Amino acid sequence: MFIAPTALPEDPATLQQILRAALAEIERLRLLIAGLQRNRFGRRSERLDDPAFQQGVEELEQSLAEQTAKLDAVQSSADTPAPAATPRRAEPAQRNRGALPAHLPRVELVVDVEDKA
Repeated sequence: MFIAPTALPEDPATLQQILRAALAEIERLRLLIAGLQRNRFGRRSERLDDPAFQQGVEELEQSLAEQTAKLDAVQSSADTPAPAATPRRAEPAQRNRGALPAHLPRVELVVDVEDKA
């Protein structure tokens, strides 16, 4: 989910990136709403009961309204100068992809293909 930063950067390219992310999230939510409505009213739909359908639509509409409000806030904030904030540098996540932890014992097993037993 898109979350607008608290202090907006002065760089126009970064602001455009934030705007594009917000617009993409709004479009995704609109598609989810359309999908729920299609499941509800489509020809070959599996009928959702009314409370489940209403809850799904309400949650998506609420999320859509939040994203639209954030986008409006970003647009109105872009018009007014924001105080210069030092950009925080995100440290890369510590990931262990494919390697076993160092504390596990290593066992080497050789399989003899010639021996069928």
